[in-house]
Amino acid sequence: MEKNILPLMFSRIALAITLFIWFVFLTVGLIFLYYLIFLFILFLIPTILNIKISYKKHYEDNNSLPLILITLFLYISFGAILISLFPDYYYIRILCVFFVPQTIFLILACLSLKKYNKMANIVKRINESSFKLKNNTLPLFLTRISLGITLPYIGWLVTIFESSSLNSGVENWMDMVIEYLPFHLAAVVTATVFNIFISLKQIINEPRIMTTITIYVISGMLGELFFPSTVIIAIIQVMLLVFALSTFKNNNNNNN
Repeated sequence: MEKNILPLMFSRIALAITLFIWFVFLTVGLIFLYYLIFLFILFLIPTILNIKISYKKHYEDNNSLPLILITLFLYISFGAILISLFPDYYYIRILCVFFVPQTIFLILACLSLKKYNKMANIVKRINESSFKLKNNTLPLFLTRISLGITLPYIGWLVTIFESSSLNSGVENWMDMVIEYLPFHLAAVVTATVFNIFISLKQIINEPRIMTTITIYVISGMLGELFFPSTVIIAIIQVMLLVFALSTFKNNNNNNN
């Protein structure tokens, strides 16, 4: 059970986000219950599954990974259905932002599930046999790839911000983007600073990698509001850093 602490933690974080969405549904969205009863029922199914995968006892069975994957698929499906039915409702788009961290945390739960995480074991073997483990060559390589993706992305955001601010005849939605884009840009820049830190051999450690992952998740949430395609970039960055985290070895362990 100790090996599955991380997937259990990630599943519970996803459940906490789900409960917040239910709070919004049952307060602000209660007046639409009659019209959207199908969506409420549809969202109830992954909620029940998320509760199930948030129990310790569930990870003692051999069906943990399939159930997490089903929950992940249902969350993605519900978010896609919701935003396709109400593409012009800004508040719906804000609500759909919370499906981004749900997806990312359940992906992390799948990747950190020791019993089924064959890919991580393969990567660890590669790290042990082909690289110098004590120098954390593979984790550094992965964090630098993530940094290499982030730097051009920041340049693209800055270009959009500068070019759009010079145009006086932009549309209303573009005005809104320009107004809130600095928040997304600030989150990405903050994540980049931490990414630079974990790209240095002398500074990299597990807490900094996890902090960087968290900030990338936040930046993905902010970016989804205005540029839904940016979620793909956030997921790639998080995936790279999760593999870096799974292959990272502390210096204390290396000395033993």
